[in-house]
Amino acid sequence: MAASSTHDHTVPFVAAVASWNCLARQTEQLLGHGAPSPATRAHFELTLDESAKNTASFRLRLFLGLRAMEGKRANFFFCIPPNRILDLDGRTDRVPNSVRTAFLLGTKKEVPSTKIVSLRFRLSEPGIIVLPKVRDLTPSSQMAGRTLELLESLARATEFTISFEDKSDSRRASLLAALHGRDWTSTAERALDLDTLYTGHGAKLVQGAHFSLDSSADGVPAESPPSYDELAPTPSPVRRSLSPPRKKLKQAPSAEPSKQSLNMPYEWETMLAEISVRLTQQFRREMREGLDQLETRVKAEMAEHVVGLEKKIDERLAELKEEMHDDFDDAQGLTKDEIELSLDERMSLIKDEVNEYAKDEMRVIEDGLRRDLSEARVSFEF
Repeated sequence: MAASSTHDHTVPFVAAVASWNCLARQTEQLLGHGAPSPATRAHFELTLDESAKNTASFRLRLFLGLRAMEGKRANFFFCIPPNRILDLDGRTDRVPNSVRTAFLLGTKKEVPSTKIVSLRFRLSEPGIIVLPKVRDLTPSSQMAGRTLELLESLARATEFTISFEDKSDSRRASLLAALHGRDWTSTAERALDLDTLYTGHGAKLVQGAHFSLDSSADGVPAESPPSYDELAPTPSPVRRSLSPPRKKLKQAPSAEPSKQSLNMPYEWETMLAEISVRLTQQFRREMREGLDQLETRVKAEMAEHVVGLEKKIDERLAELKEEMHDDFDDAQGLTKDEIELSLDERMSLIKDEVNEYAKDEMRVIEDGLRRDLSEARVSFEF
């Protein structure tokens, strides 16, 4: 296939939202742009290369902070190997309200459903996580902890949908046509190049089924004979807290209330952010309508003033023409020099009079516009 066609099947990192059903919680989960928090950022990259033996690349990128990185944040990639795809369905006609709300919170604008592409994946086994070479996955903030929890759940899923915005109608149609009825069997070389990630420090790859926040991020090591310590009974592993260390509180009677209290700030933050976005959009819409009405009224008043001004100028010029004829009759007996001097003086007086009259009329129009604009001034605070 030509290079231009290959380029049409490439979507750079664009805002995206992943959705799936969590079997443990029996609820729909969202991770991406605007979810779980309006400040969460996620982008999706897609490459389809038909000229290279059905090579493809599907990557969801998240920006997270870990305590081990000393306050810095790095990219986490959720990669989908093409050879694990059992079924891939691309469409633009079914976008859940939860996904549209996430886009609204993340992008601060309404994204039409016709501009959102939804890719539904069904895999033979979970995807792959690419992350920095760190052993400790303790998050740097509570929000990062919640995002890592969702990433762990997504990494274990075999059925999920990734939705992203694509404003190009031609590219969207070409992309859906390329996805339909084709088996993508190999991963693009660019997605396999881990040594160039993280400013040359390299990355490590963890199978999604083995990605866990309970242990180090090294994944599952190769098989080796058990040590003597491993033969003895060992205590059950303790799950590491996802939030930063803080003062120890009294244990609640049950774990469910504490989980609800942990999620409450995110729910409130999401609700307040959604209200803020909708109020801002409503304010902008009302301001736009008000300015359009003001512009229409100003144009109508300006046209009316101009018509009146032209009418008065025509009447005054007619009067001056008659006066000029009278003066010309009176000047019949004057010499040529006296006639020219009289005409020059008369024309100069006429120009001055017309200019002063036009300035007065324009000053009246300017004062009216300034008064209308001052009355239309609105302040909005939220």
